[in-house]
Amino acid sequence: MKKLLANTIFRNIISLLILQGSNYILPLLTFPYLVRTLGTEHYGKYIFIVTLMQFLNLICDYGFNISATKDIAVNRFNNRKIEQIYNLVITIKLIFTFLVGILLFIGIILFVHSDKSLYFIAFLIVVGNSLFPIWLFQGLENMRYITILNIISKLINTMLIFILVHNSDDLNIAISLQAINYILPSIMALYIIIKHYKFEPKLILESKLIKEQINSGFYIFITTLWINFYTQGPIIILGWLTNSKTTGQFGVGQKIMAAFSGLIAPVSQAVYPHMCLLYEKDRNKFHQFKKTLNIIVLIIGGIIATGMIFASSTLTKIVTGEDNFEIAELLKFFAFAIFFAVMNTILAREMYAMNRQKVLNKLYFVASIIFLIVSFPLTIKYYGLGMCISIVITEGIIFILNTRNMIGSKTVRTN
Repeated sequence: MKKLLANTIFRNIISLLILQGSNYILPLLTFPYLVRTLGTEHYGKYIFIVTLMQFLNLICDYGFNISATKDIAVNRFNNRKIEQIYNLVITIKLIFTFLVGILLFIGIILFVHSDKSLYFIAFLIVVGNSLFPIWLFQGLENMRYITILNIISKLINTMLIFILVHNSDDLNIAISLQAINYILPSIMALYIIIKHYKFEPKLILESKLIKEQINSGFYIFITTLWINFYTQGPIIILGWLTNSKTTGQFGVGQKIMAAFSGLIAPVSQAVYPHMCLLYEKDRNKFHQFKKTLNIIVLIIGGIIATGMIFASSTLTKIVTGEDNFEIAELLKFFAFAIFFAVMNTILAREMYAMNRQKVLNKLYFVASIIFLIVSFPLTIKYYGLGMCISIVITEGIIFILNTRNMIGSKTVRTN
């Protein structure tokens, strides 16, 4: 049984590593092409609209990528219950999508004076994202479906971009292809759910069940908002307080940081359902597994951070095509942020498995406030480096608070 679980986790990690690789490599092929063909101004519109839709995705996802994954994991042997959870979550996400769509429509009519059709086309990104049940496949620890569906979609999208997008007049095509990148996997996933899992998709409109599901994801949703507040906020603050050059340099460093810290995402996603099941069935085994996992991730985080420090100049030249001392120095500070971020990713999943959503929400709220307090004066004085230091401080405080809560929870358990 242990060997089977280990093999399942290993397969899921490999699947997610392949998926993570495709998420980085394929966009790297299309990014410079879109900038050249669309032109700076039109590419600016493209990235703004797509980013807006990704923010709306965050709202429609609510906390289900964590809460629904856990519900599926602990009920994995009850096919009828899993089908109910699937239909209930999809129903709620469609309701959220409808409400968000109305607000977007009103906003477009009132505030957008040109290219309104682009926003309506791009909204298909939100629809497709809402219909794609990544939480179902994660909860069932069957990650190969996510990997296959996403890679197929991204390959098709990449090829069509090179075939169909030729100049600035093709902005609508570029956004349509981005929407297809979300719609296509959701359609293929629906086919798998009907044919393989034998589910009968339907809307569940029982207010009691809807309320329970929304309540279970509430603190996760709020926590995600806090996290996005200090991960997406730096660029906005820098753009306001400094200049475009500083903002651009910081943006390059942050993207490299995201690429490195994202290496741990497959591990956290793959082990999360297993941790949820262990915590429900055997607390001692859960804590043993957690201890081993933390040691492994600590080593991985240390290796990644150390490698980034020593390779900062090389990485800068690879990404920008030139030697840039300022970006290379930022990367050295970002390396410390990566170490803490990698550990915080795993510790957060462990706390979710232990039903400590409220504690985690308060923790990230405190971290967001601290980020605001330190980021403004440090940015005014040290520009991009100051913002980078602010992120290191914030991630470090989160790591300390996470660790303290973990030790506290273990003390309560043993007493």
